[in-house]
Amino acid sequence: MHTVHLFLRYFLYIRIRVHNFISVSKRLFSKAQIIQFAVSFFPKVTFFFKLLVFFLYTHFSRI
Repeated sequence: MHTVHLFLRYFLYIRIRVHNFISVSKRLFSKAQIIQFAVSFFPKVTFFFKLLVFFLYTHFSRI
């Protein structure tokens, strides 16, 4: 029960941080810049995601 409470607090904290970051970003950057940033950032995310999937697949296939 305690860990669930901690997790919820952590999740809310992250949500607030992300929300603040997004609202500040919207003020600082135009929509085009945000899209440009997302496009340049997206390949890195997909690469890490593929790496994670590959790692999980190899890890569970050994069992």
